Amino acid sequence: MKFSNYLKTDFYKLKKSNWLWLMPIIIFGIMLLLYVLFLALVILAKKGNVEVDPTNTIPLDGDILGKYLMFTAPSESNLPIILMVASAIFVCTEFKSGMTKIRISRGANRVNMFFSKFIVMAGVAAVYTVGAYVLSTLFSAIFFGIKGFSAQDVGYFFRGIAITLYVNISIVSIYMMVAYLIRNLGGSIGACIGVYILGGVITSAGALFTEGVAREIFNCIPSGLLTLAGSTGELSSANTIEIILVPFVFILLCNIISVFTFRDRDVK
Repeated sequence: MKFSNYLKTDFYKLKKSNWLWLMPIIIFGIMLLLYVLFLALVILAKKGNVEVDPTNTIPLDGDILGKYLMFTAPSESNLPIILMVASAIFVCTEFKSGMTKIRISRGANRVNMFFSKFIVMAGVAAVYTVGAYVLSTLFSAIFFGIKGFSAQDVGYFFRGIAITLYVNISIVSIYMMVAYLIRNLGGSIGACIGVYILGGVITSAGALFTEGVAREIFNCIPSGLLTLAGSTGELSSANTIEIILVPFVFILLCNIISVFTFRDRDVK
């Protein structure tokens, strides 16, 4: 069976999945809530009901907030959690239904089956990521207007999309690895939540208790790099190296573990 046929089969199953259409609604709702919240804060700040901390990195100024959220809102829309659930469902439902066992008994190539699913989920991550940026642009224009947007900012904006997409694909590889290790939907989602929380704890610990090179090492997890996607300035050499290498290493290692796990374990 050609690899293209595996892809056709998985894309067909994807189109028939209810979660594929539910997740964008959730993304829309989260981002809309985020913008409504900031609009309320801006209104309260103008009335003097909110004390604006001058050290706050989030500007409560409607004239510049639109541009700020256009860059940063996609990383605040909880895409990693959404991709976590999507990856677990996409992988584990076939194990639960017995379809994976049936396909293997008919001579399907396990490596091709895995990489087909990984490519499909990478495509899902791409659509959701670009969709989040489209929403952030529309909501910024509607709620606050987009002012002071230069040609250089256009480059930073598309750089942010590329970083977010690259990082999200590496996140997909992590959650797919967990799903292939556990093969149970509930257990996979629970374990993925644990991985997500652990990543946040590691990043927070690095920020609180380390500095310099040690802090950069603690930040070397994919989700920690999403904040760099919202940057509107030049990135340091260290950050550039992190962005290039960290997602690549996670994609490589997680896919190797997934392939060997799927290839060598019995499917019940």
